[in-house]
Amino acid sequence: PVAGRPIITYVIDILRKYGFRNLVINLYHLPQLIEGFLGNGSSFGVKITYSHERELLGTGGAILEVKDILSDGSFLVINSDILIDLDLERLVHFHREKKAEATLAIKISTEAEKFGPIGVDEQGRIVKFLDLEVAKPSREGIFTGVSVLGPSVFGYILHGGDGLGDKVFPTMLKAGEPLYAFEEVKY
Repeated sequence: PVAGRPIITYVIDILRKYGFRNLVINLYHLPQLIEGFLGNGSSFGVKITYSHERELLGTGGAILEVKDILSDGSFLVINSDILIDLDLERLVHFHREKKAEATLAIKISTEAEKFGPIGVDEQGRIVKFLDLEVAKPSREGIFTGVSVLGPSVFGYILHGGDGLGDKVFPTMLKAGEPLYAFEEVKY
């Protein structure tokens, strides 16, 4: 709880504020508690579908599990353990405008090296992800746990243990996929 409310309710609030009404929530830790509290989402003004992990699949594997629900077009992924002030409408617009396959919301920081830097060029294209650098970045930031992904991401998730940050995004960068950074993030 944060200020007396489960942190996931803040995430639902920001999603609803920007018009996201159909949510898929991945559950592993305390699934009965979370599902019991949120129900079908109607009391929060959304519709919730649950995906239950029997074993940890990694962030990529969790997305792959619900591919049939998400494969119609781009979709938003947001960690449910963060508090963030982010204009999701602008994020999605930026993703479409850039014709990106992945757009990661980042916070530019001089301390990015401590947290696993994402390097960005002058056009906002990601050119460095952690230790993989395909071009010299003009600035570096930290991934916030919010991204918009295109359906091609499914082709980069090879199996259930693949994480977005450790496997999928670096592989997409290496393959030359258009990965962009959206930098208008406030905490």
